[in-house]
Amino acid sequence: MKKAMAVLIAVALLGMLPLQAMAMHHNKKSGHGHGHGHDKAGHEEMVLIGEKTIDGVRGEAHLNDVKEAMKKAGMPMTHHFMILFENSATKEAITEGRVALRVTGPDGNTGNPVRLIGMDGHFGADITLEHKGEYAFEVGSRLPDDKNRQFEFTYVLE
Repeated sequence: MKKAMAVLIAVALLGMLPLQAMAMHHNKKSGHGHGHGHDKAGHEEMVLIGEKTIDGVRGEAHLNDVKEAMKKAGMPMTHHFMILFENSATKEAITEGRVALRVTGPDGNTGNPVRLIGMDGHFGADITLEHKGEYAFEVGSRLPDDKNRQFEFTYVLE
């Protein structure tokens, strides 16, 4: 029980680490919203993997390498996937709704859906990316306006 609680606390803390860097990332974007996510001050592992606007909602997806911390906790996950949503007109964060992720690996196999949990302004989950190569991330969402949206991103793990 103590180990499970320690792991839960570690996962929660890891999920919050990228928030400061993301806030810095948002503050450094140009007025046109064309930040490229290369500002990695203090968070070398976090990568912006894409941003898309669908039906009035902007989604911005990030990956954070958490392999070492997870290994220390005895867990197999290697990355924290996170997505932030905002109303594209008002720029207000959208923090409520149901969100799930499906990952297709370099071998072409698609895993089972993973529920993304709302946490401190983003939705996220720890996932395992085992092999080098291109991954496809499909994020399905049903946000408070009750519309279904699907965001797709790709990332090459080197």
